[in-house]
Amino acid sequence: MYRRPLILLLFGILFGLPAQAQYWTGSVKIGATFSNFSGNLAAGTTNWDNVSGISAGGSFGYELDSGLALMAELLFMRLGASAAVRYNDFPATLDSKISYLALPVLLQYKLKAGRHFSPRFFGGPAGLFKMDALVSVHDREIGGVLYEEDQSIENLDWGFMLGSGIDFDFADQTVTLEARYFAGRKDITKPTGELDGSALFNRTVVIMAGIMF
Repeated sequence: MYRRPLILLLFGILFGLPAQAQYWTGSVKIGATFSNFSGNLAAGTTNWDNVSGISAGGSFGYELDSGLALMAELLFMRLGASAAVRYNDFPATLDSKISYLALPVLLQYKLKAGRHFSPRFFGGPAGLFKMDALVSVHDREIGGVLYEEDQSIENLDWGFMLGSGIDFDFADQTVTLEARYFAGRKDITKPTGELDGSALFNRTVVIMAGIMF
């Protein structure tokens, strides 16, 4: 319920500024995610470990000469987590991997620090749409592994992204490096699924590199 007012606020800040030079900008980028869950399974307190994944996509934005910009992004993100659990009374390791199509809308400010490089800071809301979800359980005693589609994960997540990056000139191109943090605000477990009684929230760090145009 917070997403629409926040997006309207971002537009209001950007287009409510005095007239100045403005232009469109964009980028393509790829990188890695380092994610886990906040919260617990219904069975009790759960200690989640990080898992790594891939992130790739692009951005398109409207930038002012002052360095302020409104950016829209389309990203593929592989999130998830790992934890030690009891499965059929045996010790096991549970691995959850969820693929999302992420749509962040970010307010960005870029500093004019030098002729060939520019630090930037950004933040805003993001919606995540599930593409697929897989779960595996590895029995640590007998070595068996169970793989299946995880039907207990909600189709939609949303939360906030906050990060920073640096853009610099390299070989006639503008290269960008960035790091961001995503904190999901929605319980991603279905109340009627296998995870009924659980409460899990996505948490991830994303590091990406790309080329601007």
